[in-house]
Amino acid sequence: MLLCCMPGVAFVPALLVCWSSAAFIISYVIAVLAGHVEPLVPYISDTGTKPPESGVFGFMINISALLASITMYIRYLLIEKQNESSHFVRSSCNMFTLCVGLMGCTGMGIVATFQELAVPSVHDIGALVAFGSGVVYITLQSIISYKSCPRWNTYFVCHIRMAISAISCIAFIPMIVFASKISMTKIDWTPGEKEVGRSEMRRNMERGERESQRQVSEASRRSWRKQKEQMANNEHLGIFSACGIQLAVQDFPAFWVSTQL
Repeated sequence: MLLCCMPGVAFVPALLVCWSSAAFIISYVIAVLAGHVEPLVPYISDTGTKPPESGVFGFMINISALLASITMYIRYLLIEKQNESSHFVRSSCNMFTLCVGLMGCTGMGIVATFQELAVPSVHDIGALVAFGSGVVYITLQSIISYKSCPRWNTYFVCHIRMAISAISCIAFIPMIVFASKISMTKIDWTPGEKEVGRSEMRRNMERGERESQRQVSEASRRSWRKQKEQMANNEHLGIFSACGIQLAVQDFPAFWVSTQL
């Protein structure tokens, strides 16, 4: 009823907020009731991975991306109309801001279409484009709002927009850092599977230790064989040297006699 009372196209931004919130809440409720995710703060993408919530999530988020595109285009036309009399921003800057926003809407469509576990690389790229472009878009809109003061905006509204932009920028950095540290392969781990994972890790460590000990033992045996061979060679050389000296001593008198004759 409230949306119907709004003049012109003013209902579109409000409809966008209501529809997007409903998309997240409905898919979350279905995923929790189906036992696909834990109730305590799951990832948004986790609530749209498995059917039936994946169908609801994909459909509603695609509608949200469409509504967001319409909202951004309306904002673009509004700034163009205001700029005709005030000239507070370049038209090229306004167009660039619109293109950045539409890029974020495209990322939303990619996230909705390619599920988290089905095509994770494409899903992650879509999420990066959606969130990154969204942060840039709201920051640019905040700057434009300041430029349009005091005729078309109040400083109070501009401060609120810039605060939201700052929070979004700060939140975007740890999201990228933590997302790069994990590799999502499944979302419903059970205690038994976690125990199997620890046992497998323990077995791998023990196997690695045994392999290291075996390699050390083999190296020790090779070193000992080389030492024995060297000792044997030295012993043979000693024997040959002793025999040579003995023969030389024994033959020396005969040699001396023959030279005297």
